[in-house]
Amino acid sequence: MAYLKANAIITRVREIIEDGQGSLRTISATRFTGGYPEGGVGDDELARRGIAVSKPVQVVVRSLGRHPNSPPIGGNLEILEVEVEVAIARTIAIEEMVDDDAHTTLAALALEDVDVIRQALEWPANLTQTEAADATDLCSLRLDRPASNIKVGGGQGKAYSLEYRLRFTGPAFSRPAIS
Repeated sequence: MAYLKANAIITRVREIIEDGQGSLRTISATRFTGGYPEGGVGDDELARRGIAVSKPVQVVVRSLGRHPNSPPIGGNLEILEVEVEVAIARTIAIEEMVDDDAHTTLAALALEDVDVIRQALEWPANLTQTEAADATDLCSLRLDRPASNIKVGGGQGKAYSLEYRLRFTGPAFSRPAIS
């Protein structure tokens, strides 16, 4: 019997984003860092963390359900649809909110972050297994990005925070016991 390998999936996504792991379409190991807590942080703390060169990220599994192509219930194999969320924080200085060029540059950097992560997680060979050789059991060996959400916070005479959350989905094997 084997359950969904959620830890291996989360670990591998973090290795790709935070440590620059992967075989192709890799991310610089200094671009993002962990330490962004579940549930986020206050606007002041988010703005402080977003100033760092490495932008703080968080990786969590948001939902889990049966994949439409899963074999019937009662067998020793299921295919589950896993939704993984990646949250990224950036700081927007007050000047960047009123300077069109600076605002455009920041928006472009945020879009670049999204694209870099998307490319790395959509490349099949990157999600096969963790660095410790734990298989992720993702059926397609990749994740697809179906949605994103952007939130701006802070203000009132201080830096603003820009938080964006990317949601990726992919089918993964689970092997329930049948006896």
